[in-house]
Amino acid sequence: PLRLFDVSAIAAPQVAGEFRHLAGPVCGVFTDGSIAYVVDPPFFRTIDVSRTAEPREMASIEIPGIQDSVRVKNGLAIIYGRSDVNLVDVSDPWNPRHLVTWDAEGHPRSSAALLRDTFVEANEHSGLHIVDYSNLAQPVQIAGRIFHYHDVAAGDDAVYAIQQSTFITLDLTDRTKAVDRQVLVPMHYLQIDTIPPNSAYPTHLVTTRNDGVDIWSLVPDRFNAHKIAFADLPRPGVFGTSESAAFVAYDRTLLRVDTAGKMTSTGLRVTAPMQILAAGAKLVVADRYALRVYGPDTAPPPPPPAVPPAGRGAGSR
Repeated sequence: PLRLFDVSAIAAPQVAGEFRHLAGPVCGVFTDGSIAYVVDPPFFRTIDVSRTAEPREMASIEIPGIQDSVRVKNGLAIIYGRSDVNLVDVSDPWNPRHLVTWDAEGHPRSSAALLRDTFVEANEHSGLHIVDYSNLAQPVQIAGRIFHYHDVAAGDDAVYAIQQSTFITLDLTDRTKAVDRQVLVPMHYLQIDTIPPNSAYPTHLVTTRNDGVDIWSLVPDRFNAHKIAFADLPRPGVFGTSESAAFVAYDRTLLRVDTAGKMTSTGLRVTAPMQILAAGAKLVVADRYALRVYGPDTAPPPPPPAVPPAGRGAGSR
């Protein structure tokens, strides 16, 4: 807020007025190709992006303590980034509902991803947590690891995490036991995500480091990633994934890196991207100052639920 003070009584200044502008940076975005789920604190918004040149807001809600980044899976959105995780029901995108906020008791920065029926949260201070949200009123940690985690991605029963100098794969087939299946050192990675994004059984991983982009295969064993390609790119920026590639911010543009490591320019401009995601040919960017939408028009989202007609009173004829 901008506050104005009356200081005529210098020993006891009084607040004379206050101005609040509820709009933060566009810092998080996820898409299914027709709807963009957008975070611009303190708001969480659903936006119809089916007509690329004419996005329109479907709904917005204000969430106390809203976090920065977002993932959506099976009608549930998790918003994360500063140690808390906001859970939002988006099964009806015209009426999103904030369900609960879970506190990892850590510190920024943090990451999170959805598994089959749990989510994983990881941060640099309180470690990695596997959280059961079946009781939405009170999510509870059921497994985890204590260390300093920088970023995390997941399939339905596999967690892929990077620490300061370690890449680790965890097996969550038994959801109450996080079993180390692969530990690689030294690995100084900046960001990690799966191809396809949010997939139950992803086929590839993408990691960035100061000198480029690594592509990993998860076939035939999703618990044993093996490196198959490298794209030479000094100091890559934030990236997001699609069903077949990664889109990497570099020098105010987006580069496409496919699973063979081939790098091509998209010609798409960005300014200060904070989260990127693609679904089919539709690409969305949370670009701090704007939501950017690229690609062809797609099928529109389902219409809002019909409002039932008003019922007659008991005395009506």
